[in-house]
Amino acid sequence: MIGFTTVTFRNLNFEEIAEIAKKSSVRVLEAGTDVHAKGIGEAIAMAMVCQKNNIEIASLGSYFTIGKDDPKDFLSLCDIAEILNAKTIRVWLGNKSSGLYTPREVEKLREDTVFIAREAGGRGLKIAFEFHKNTYNDDAGRTVAFINNCGMDNIKTYWQPFYQGKKKDYYNLKTLMPYLENVHIFYWSRFGYRYLLKRGNIYLNVFFDLLKQNNFRGNIYIEFVKGNKVENYYKDTEYLGNRMMR
Repeated sequence: MIGFTTVTFRNLNFEEIAEIAKKSSVRVLEAGTDVHAKGIGEAIAMAMVCQKNNIEIASLGSYFTIGKDDPKDFLSLCDIAEILNAKTIRVWLGNKSSGLYTPREVEKLREDTVFIAREAGGRGLKIAFEFHKNTYNDDAGRTVAFINNCGMDNIKTYWQPFYQGKKKDYYNLKTLMPYLENVHIFYWSRFGYRYLLKRGNIYLNVFFDLLKQNNFRGNIYIEFVKGNKVENYYKDTEYLGNRMMR
């Protein structure tokens, strides 16, 4: 399904975000823990707004970093996810590029990952790694090997384009497909300048085709929009909806 992340509009409260979702006929959101789902109180209030507006929080976009944060701190995120009825908690796998990790450091990542995955699994939740530069989850081949080494069915990953070349982005997406939970989409220049998704049509089409060919059933979340403007979000949602319906 097509949705968007609450971090798309960090400057707005959740009631305003819910109105934006309704106007664009979007019913699936990812709730960021940095602003909108920071704790139990915020989660309870969000859940009430969701129920009123028929909106689903499908995933919790956390900033918990495996290998850096205390695994026991993950438990509070499980509490928040349960209140919001989210089925997936996004986490970050490490805080430096995968090529910089020693075997001992990778093993520590695995141990912490298995711990939080067990805690999540006990509540019927999945964890999914943010696919991002300067994390261990920045290379699809290493990601697949890592997930298989963990040996747990509720460990998944996100994907997003890095815009360092279509072949590399395509390889990453194709390789991660069997483990893919959700997608973050936006269109940036190599230097981080934001454009409308429509401008990136030629670049993005190959990824959308690959998702459709593989019958991807996860969520495609719009993450960032040009100028952080609501009107540009509406344009991106219309483009994405039309593109995925082909």
